[in-house]
Amino acid sequence: VLSVNLPVSNLSVITVSDMSGKEIYRREVKLSHGENLLECNLCPAPGVYLVSVKSGVWQGHTKWTVEK
Repeated sequence: VLSVNLPVSNLSVITVSDMSGKEIYRREVKLSHGENLLECNLCPAPGVYLVSVKSGVWQGHTKWTVEK
């Protein structure tokens, strides 16, 4: 489950990339203002990933650590 907190409601693109920059997940979804919890059927190998959210002119990035 990914948690995304947006300043405005908008159509958004969520991507997850490994640290080499390879995109492993992409989803376009309508998100609401405030906290959004997203189910993603993604079971990546343990490691560190970059999660990006782009929603109109707003965008945010965070690191996601997956452990065994």
